[in-house]
Amino acid sequence: MLTCRVSSTALPEAAARPLPPALTSLLLHAACVPAGFVLAAQWPLLPWTVVAGLFAALASLALALPAWWVAINAMFIPALALALLAELPASLWLCAFVALALVYWGVARSRVPLFLSSEAAVQALAGLLGDTGTLRFADLGCGDGRLLHRLGRRLPQLQVFGIEYAPLPWLLASWRTRALGSRCRVAWGSLWRLDLGRYDLVYAYLSPVPMAALWEKACREMAPGSLFISNSFAVPGVTAEREIGLDDGWGGVLYLYRVRG
Repeated sequence: MLTCRVSSTALPEAAARPLPPALTSLLLHAACVPAGFVLAAQWPLLPWTVVAGLFAALASLALALPAWWVAINAMFIPALALALLAELPASLWLCAFVALALVYWGVARSRVPLFLSSEAAVQALAGLLGDTGTLRFADLGCGDGRLLHRLGRRLPQLQVFGIEYAPLPWLLASWRTRALGSRCRVAWGSLWRLDLGRYDLVYAYLSPVPMAALWEKACREMAPGSLFISNSFAVPGVTAEREIGLDDGWGGVLYLYRVRG
């Protein structure tokens, strides 16, 4: 039977308060760049930076950082060296920084990257929404709004809501869902300030980091019998009522949790 308690296994991790991956990666590079230089100082610039990137990737694996941080740390120093060798204009760097900031706004703090729901997830959710007779659906971290748009078109009776913290995806979601009219609303802001009690089914495709706290929020705010669904990231310490495998090429799974009274 599902409960609304955060598992005890999550408490030591929270109490330890590990450094954010971005800060950890910065410290890794501060150590790995000198180490790479000492080992391969006689090499040309690019081979030397590859060694530094390899050290950073191995250190990331040793520290059990998420897979995408391992890849980022492996490529960061070589990519930086290539960019410096290219002697690109400063304005291009500024434009690239602004674009990344608009898309990945708050990722360093929230540790939730941008994930876009697949068509397989849309189909599975459409079937669930039709079977359960859900009328009010919320997508937490709706990205560019593709899920809201597709569900709204397939289920005319459905009221859909999305919330997104990053400015550019929020603008894209607002534009993409404009044809749904009053049946859809997309808000810009933090999901933690949203009252989940307004919705029959709440969906999230975030990361492992916020799942325990988000499930606790769902249990506190959502009505008994309503559904909370997480794409690919299970709630730690809580057994899902049902799991639906997605044929999306990534091995995705929808984890269904029933909120109990």
